[in-house]
Amino acid sequence: MSVLQKLLTINPRYVYLVVAVAVIFPMVWDLRLPTVTSPPVEMLYKEIESLPPQSRIILSMDYDPSTVPELHPMSAALLRQCFAKGIRVFGMTLNIQGQSLGVEIMDRIAKEFNIPNDGSQYVFVGFRPGPVIIQIGEDIIETFQTDFQKRDLRSLPMMVGVKNLDQFELCISLSGTSVGYSWIATPGTRYRKKIAVGVTGILVSNFYPYLQSGQLVGMLGGLKGAAEYENLIQHEDKAKQGMGSQSAAHILIILLIIAGNIIYFVQRRQAESK
Repeated sequence: MSVLQKLLTINPRYVYLVVAVAVIFPMVWDLRLPTVTSPPVEMLYKEIESLPPQSRIILSMDYDPSTVPELHPMSAALLRQCFAKGIRVFGMTLNIQGQSLGVEIMDRIAKEFNIPNDGSQYVFVGFRPGPVIIQIGEDIIETFQTDFQKRDLRSLPMMVGVKNLDQFELCISLSGTSVGYSWIATPGTRYRKKIAVGVTGILVSNFYPYLQSGQLVGMLGGLKGAAEYENLIQHEDKAKQGMGSQSAAHILIILLIIAGNIIYFVQRRQAESK
């Protein structure tokens, strides 16, 4: 049996082993690759940077555990930027599975900045059933009434003077589904609010038309978008580490495809010459 034939009949488990090594190696050795920031990510960064201290934004963490690797780092990076600038964050979710994820990330990042959970700098209200996106445009207090800790929203310092979306400068939705369209259609179109989204890599191309039309002021796309944002705020975390593993796996797959094609053409030429 020739070398080429042996390569074609190799046990697939060895290929999986090589892929596993390619993924694990960057994690063990903390491989951090250079990051080039894309325009949609930079647009969102500049939008938040332009807000004065004590501005309010809505961060809707509309995702579940299946998309945490891509979207949770986005939440962390956005919260770090907001807390560093003194921007007040109203956290919520349109996915009931996102409640525990949202409260965990907001409390954890707040502790990094020594921000007390007293409702002065951030509040997390969790999930409510119903047409929430429409309701918050009219009366956000009546829509939620209490935060995740069952505290009356009217008693929290950052909610003083808040009635509806008019008191918020920006709405950001992070999701692995099509819920971003709802944010564009209702708060964005109906209530004229600035909208940004963070989406999983597979959805990025779907939202580019809304960037081009000006209906989105920025977008984070997949793990790469999260890594770019970490680079902008100068705080490397899970996304930058994950990009090392993702890039190594992609390079390996490309090499395997090239090797497979070379073997195929060599074998075909050998067969034709016989």
